[in-house]
Amino acid sequence: MTKVKICGCRTPADIQHASEAGADFVGMVVAPNTTRFVPAEDRLSLVAAARESGIPLVCVLRNNQKPSGPMEAQDWYPGDMVQWHGQEGPEWASIDPRPSIRAVSGVNGLIEDANFPCQHFLLDHDQPGSGQPFDWNSLQQTKLPKEWILAGGLHPLNVDQAVRRLRPWAVDVSSGVESSPGVKCGEKIRAFVAAVRQADRQS
Repeated sequence: MTKVKICGCRTPADIQHASEAGADFVGMVVAPNTTRFVPAEDRLSLVAAARESGIPLVCVLRNNQKPSGPMEAQDWYPGDMVQWHGQEGPEWASIDPRPSIRAVSGVNGLIEDANFPCQHFLLDHDQPGSGQPFDWNSLQQTKLPKEWILAGGLHPLNVDQAVRRLRPWAVDVSSGVESSPGVKCGEKIRAFVAAVRQADRQS
């Protein structure tokens, strides 16, 4: 069954909507100067909401300050998993030992970061959060990791095609389930998860 990550959650209600819809992960963005940035004072409320809902929380970084060790990493960037979406180098994996996702820009990014020490690669557009898909055809002749994640331009009306055609381990959505930039829509979240489940049944 294809796993679903609802990224860019900014409130406990966003996490509750994702959990109730049947998502497998939620994402909290702590990258400064981004539309879905969650300030430090709000992060623990999202951690508590994810824990209460029983859904793993992924903390999404992009060119953030490097912590000195695991305790500082967990304190600054709380969550069950961490996602590196910027220029973070392989040394981050030794600083922060939590299960990790490395976001890359399509096939070229995957090739460049092929040896990055992480559990999952997330293939995204080169402008993450733009709501634009990258060239899916480029994946047809590429050897992909076993547990890879598809992101970039997904929404309730195209994710079924993506799942049936590409068979990713998981799909990641943010702007595709929003009513306006940074504002999650419970109805769209439910429709997205339902479309993934239907695609799984038809595959």
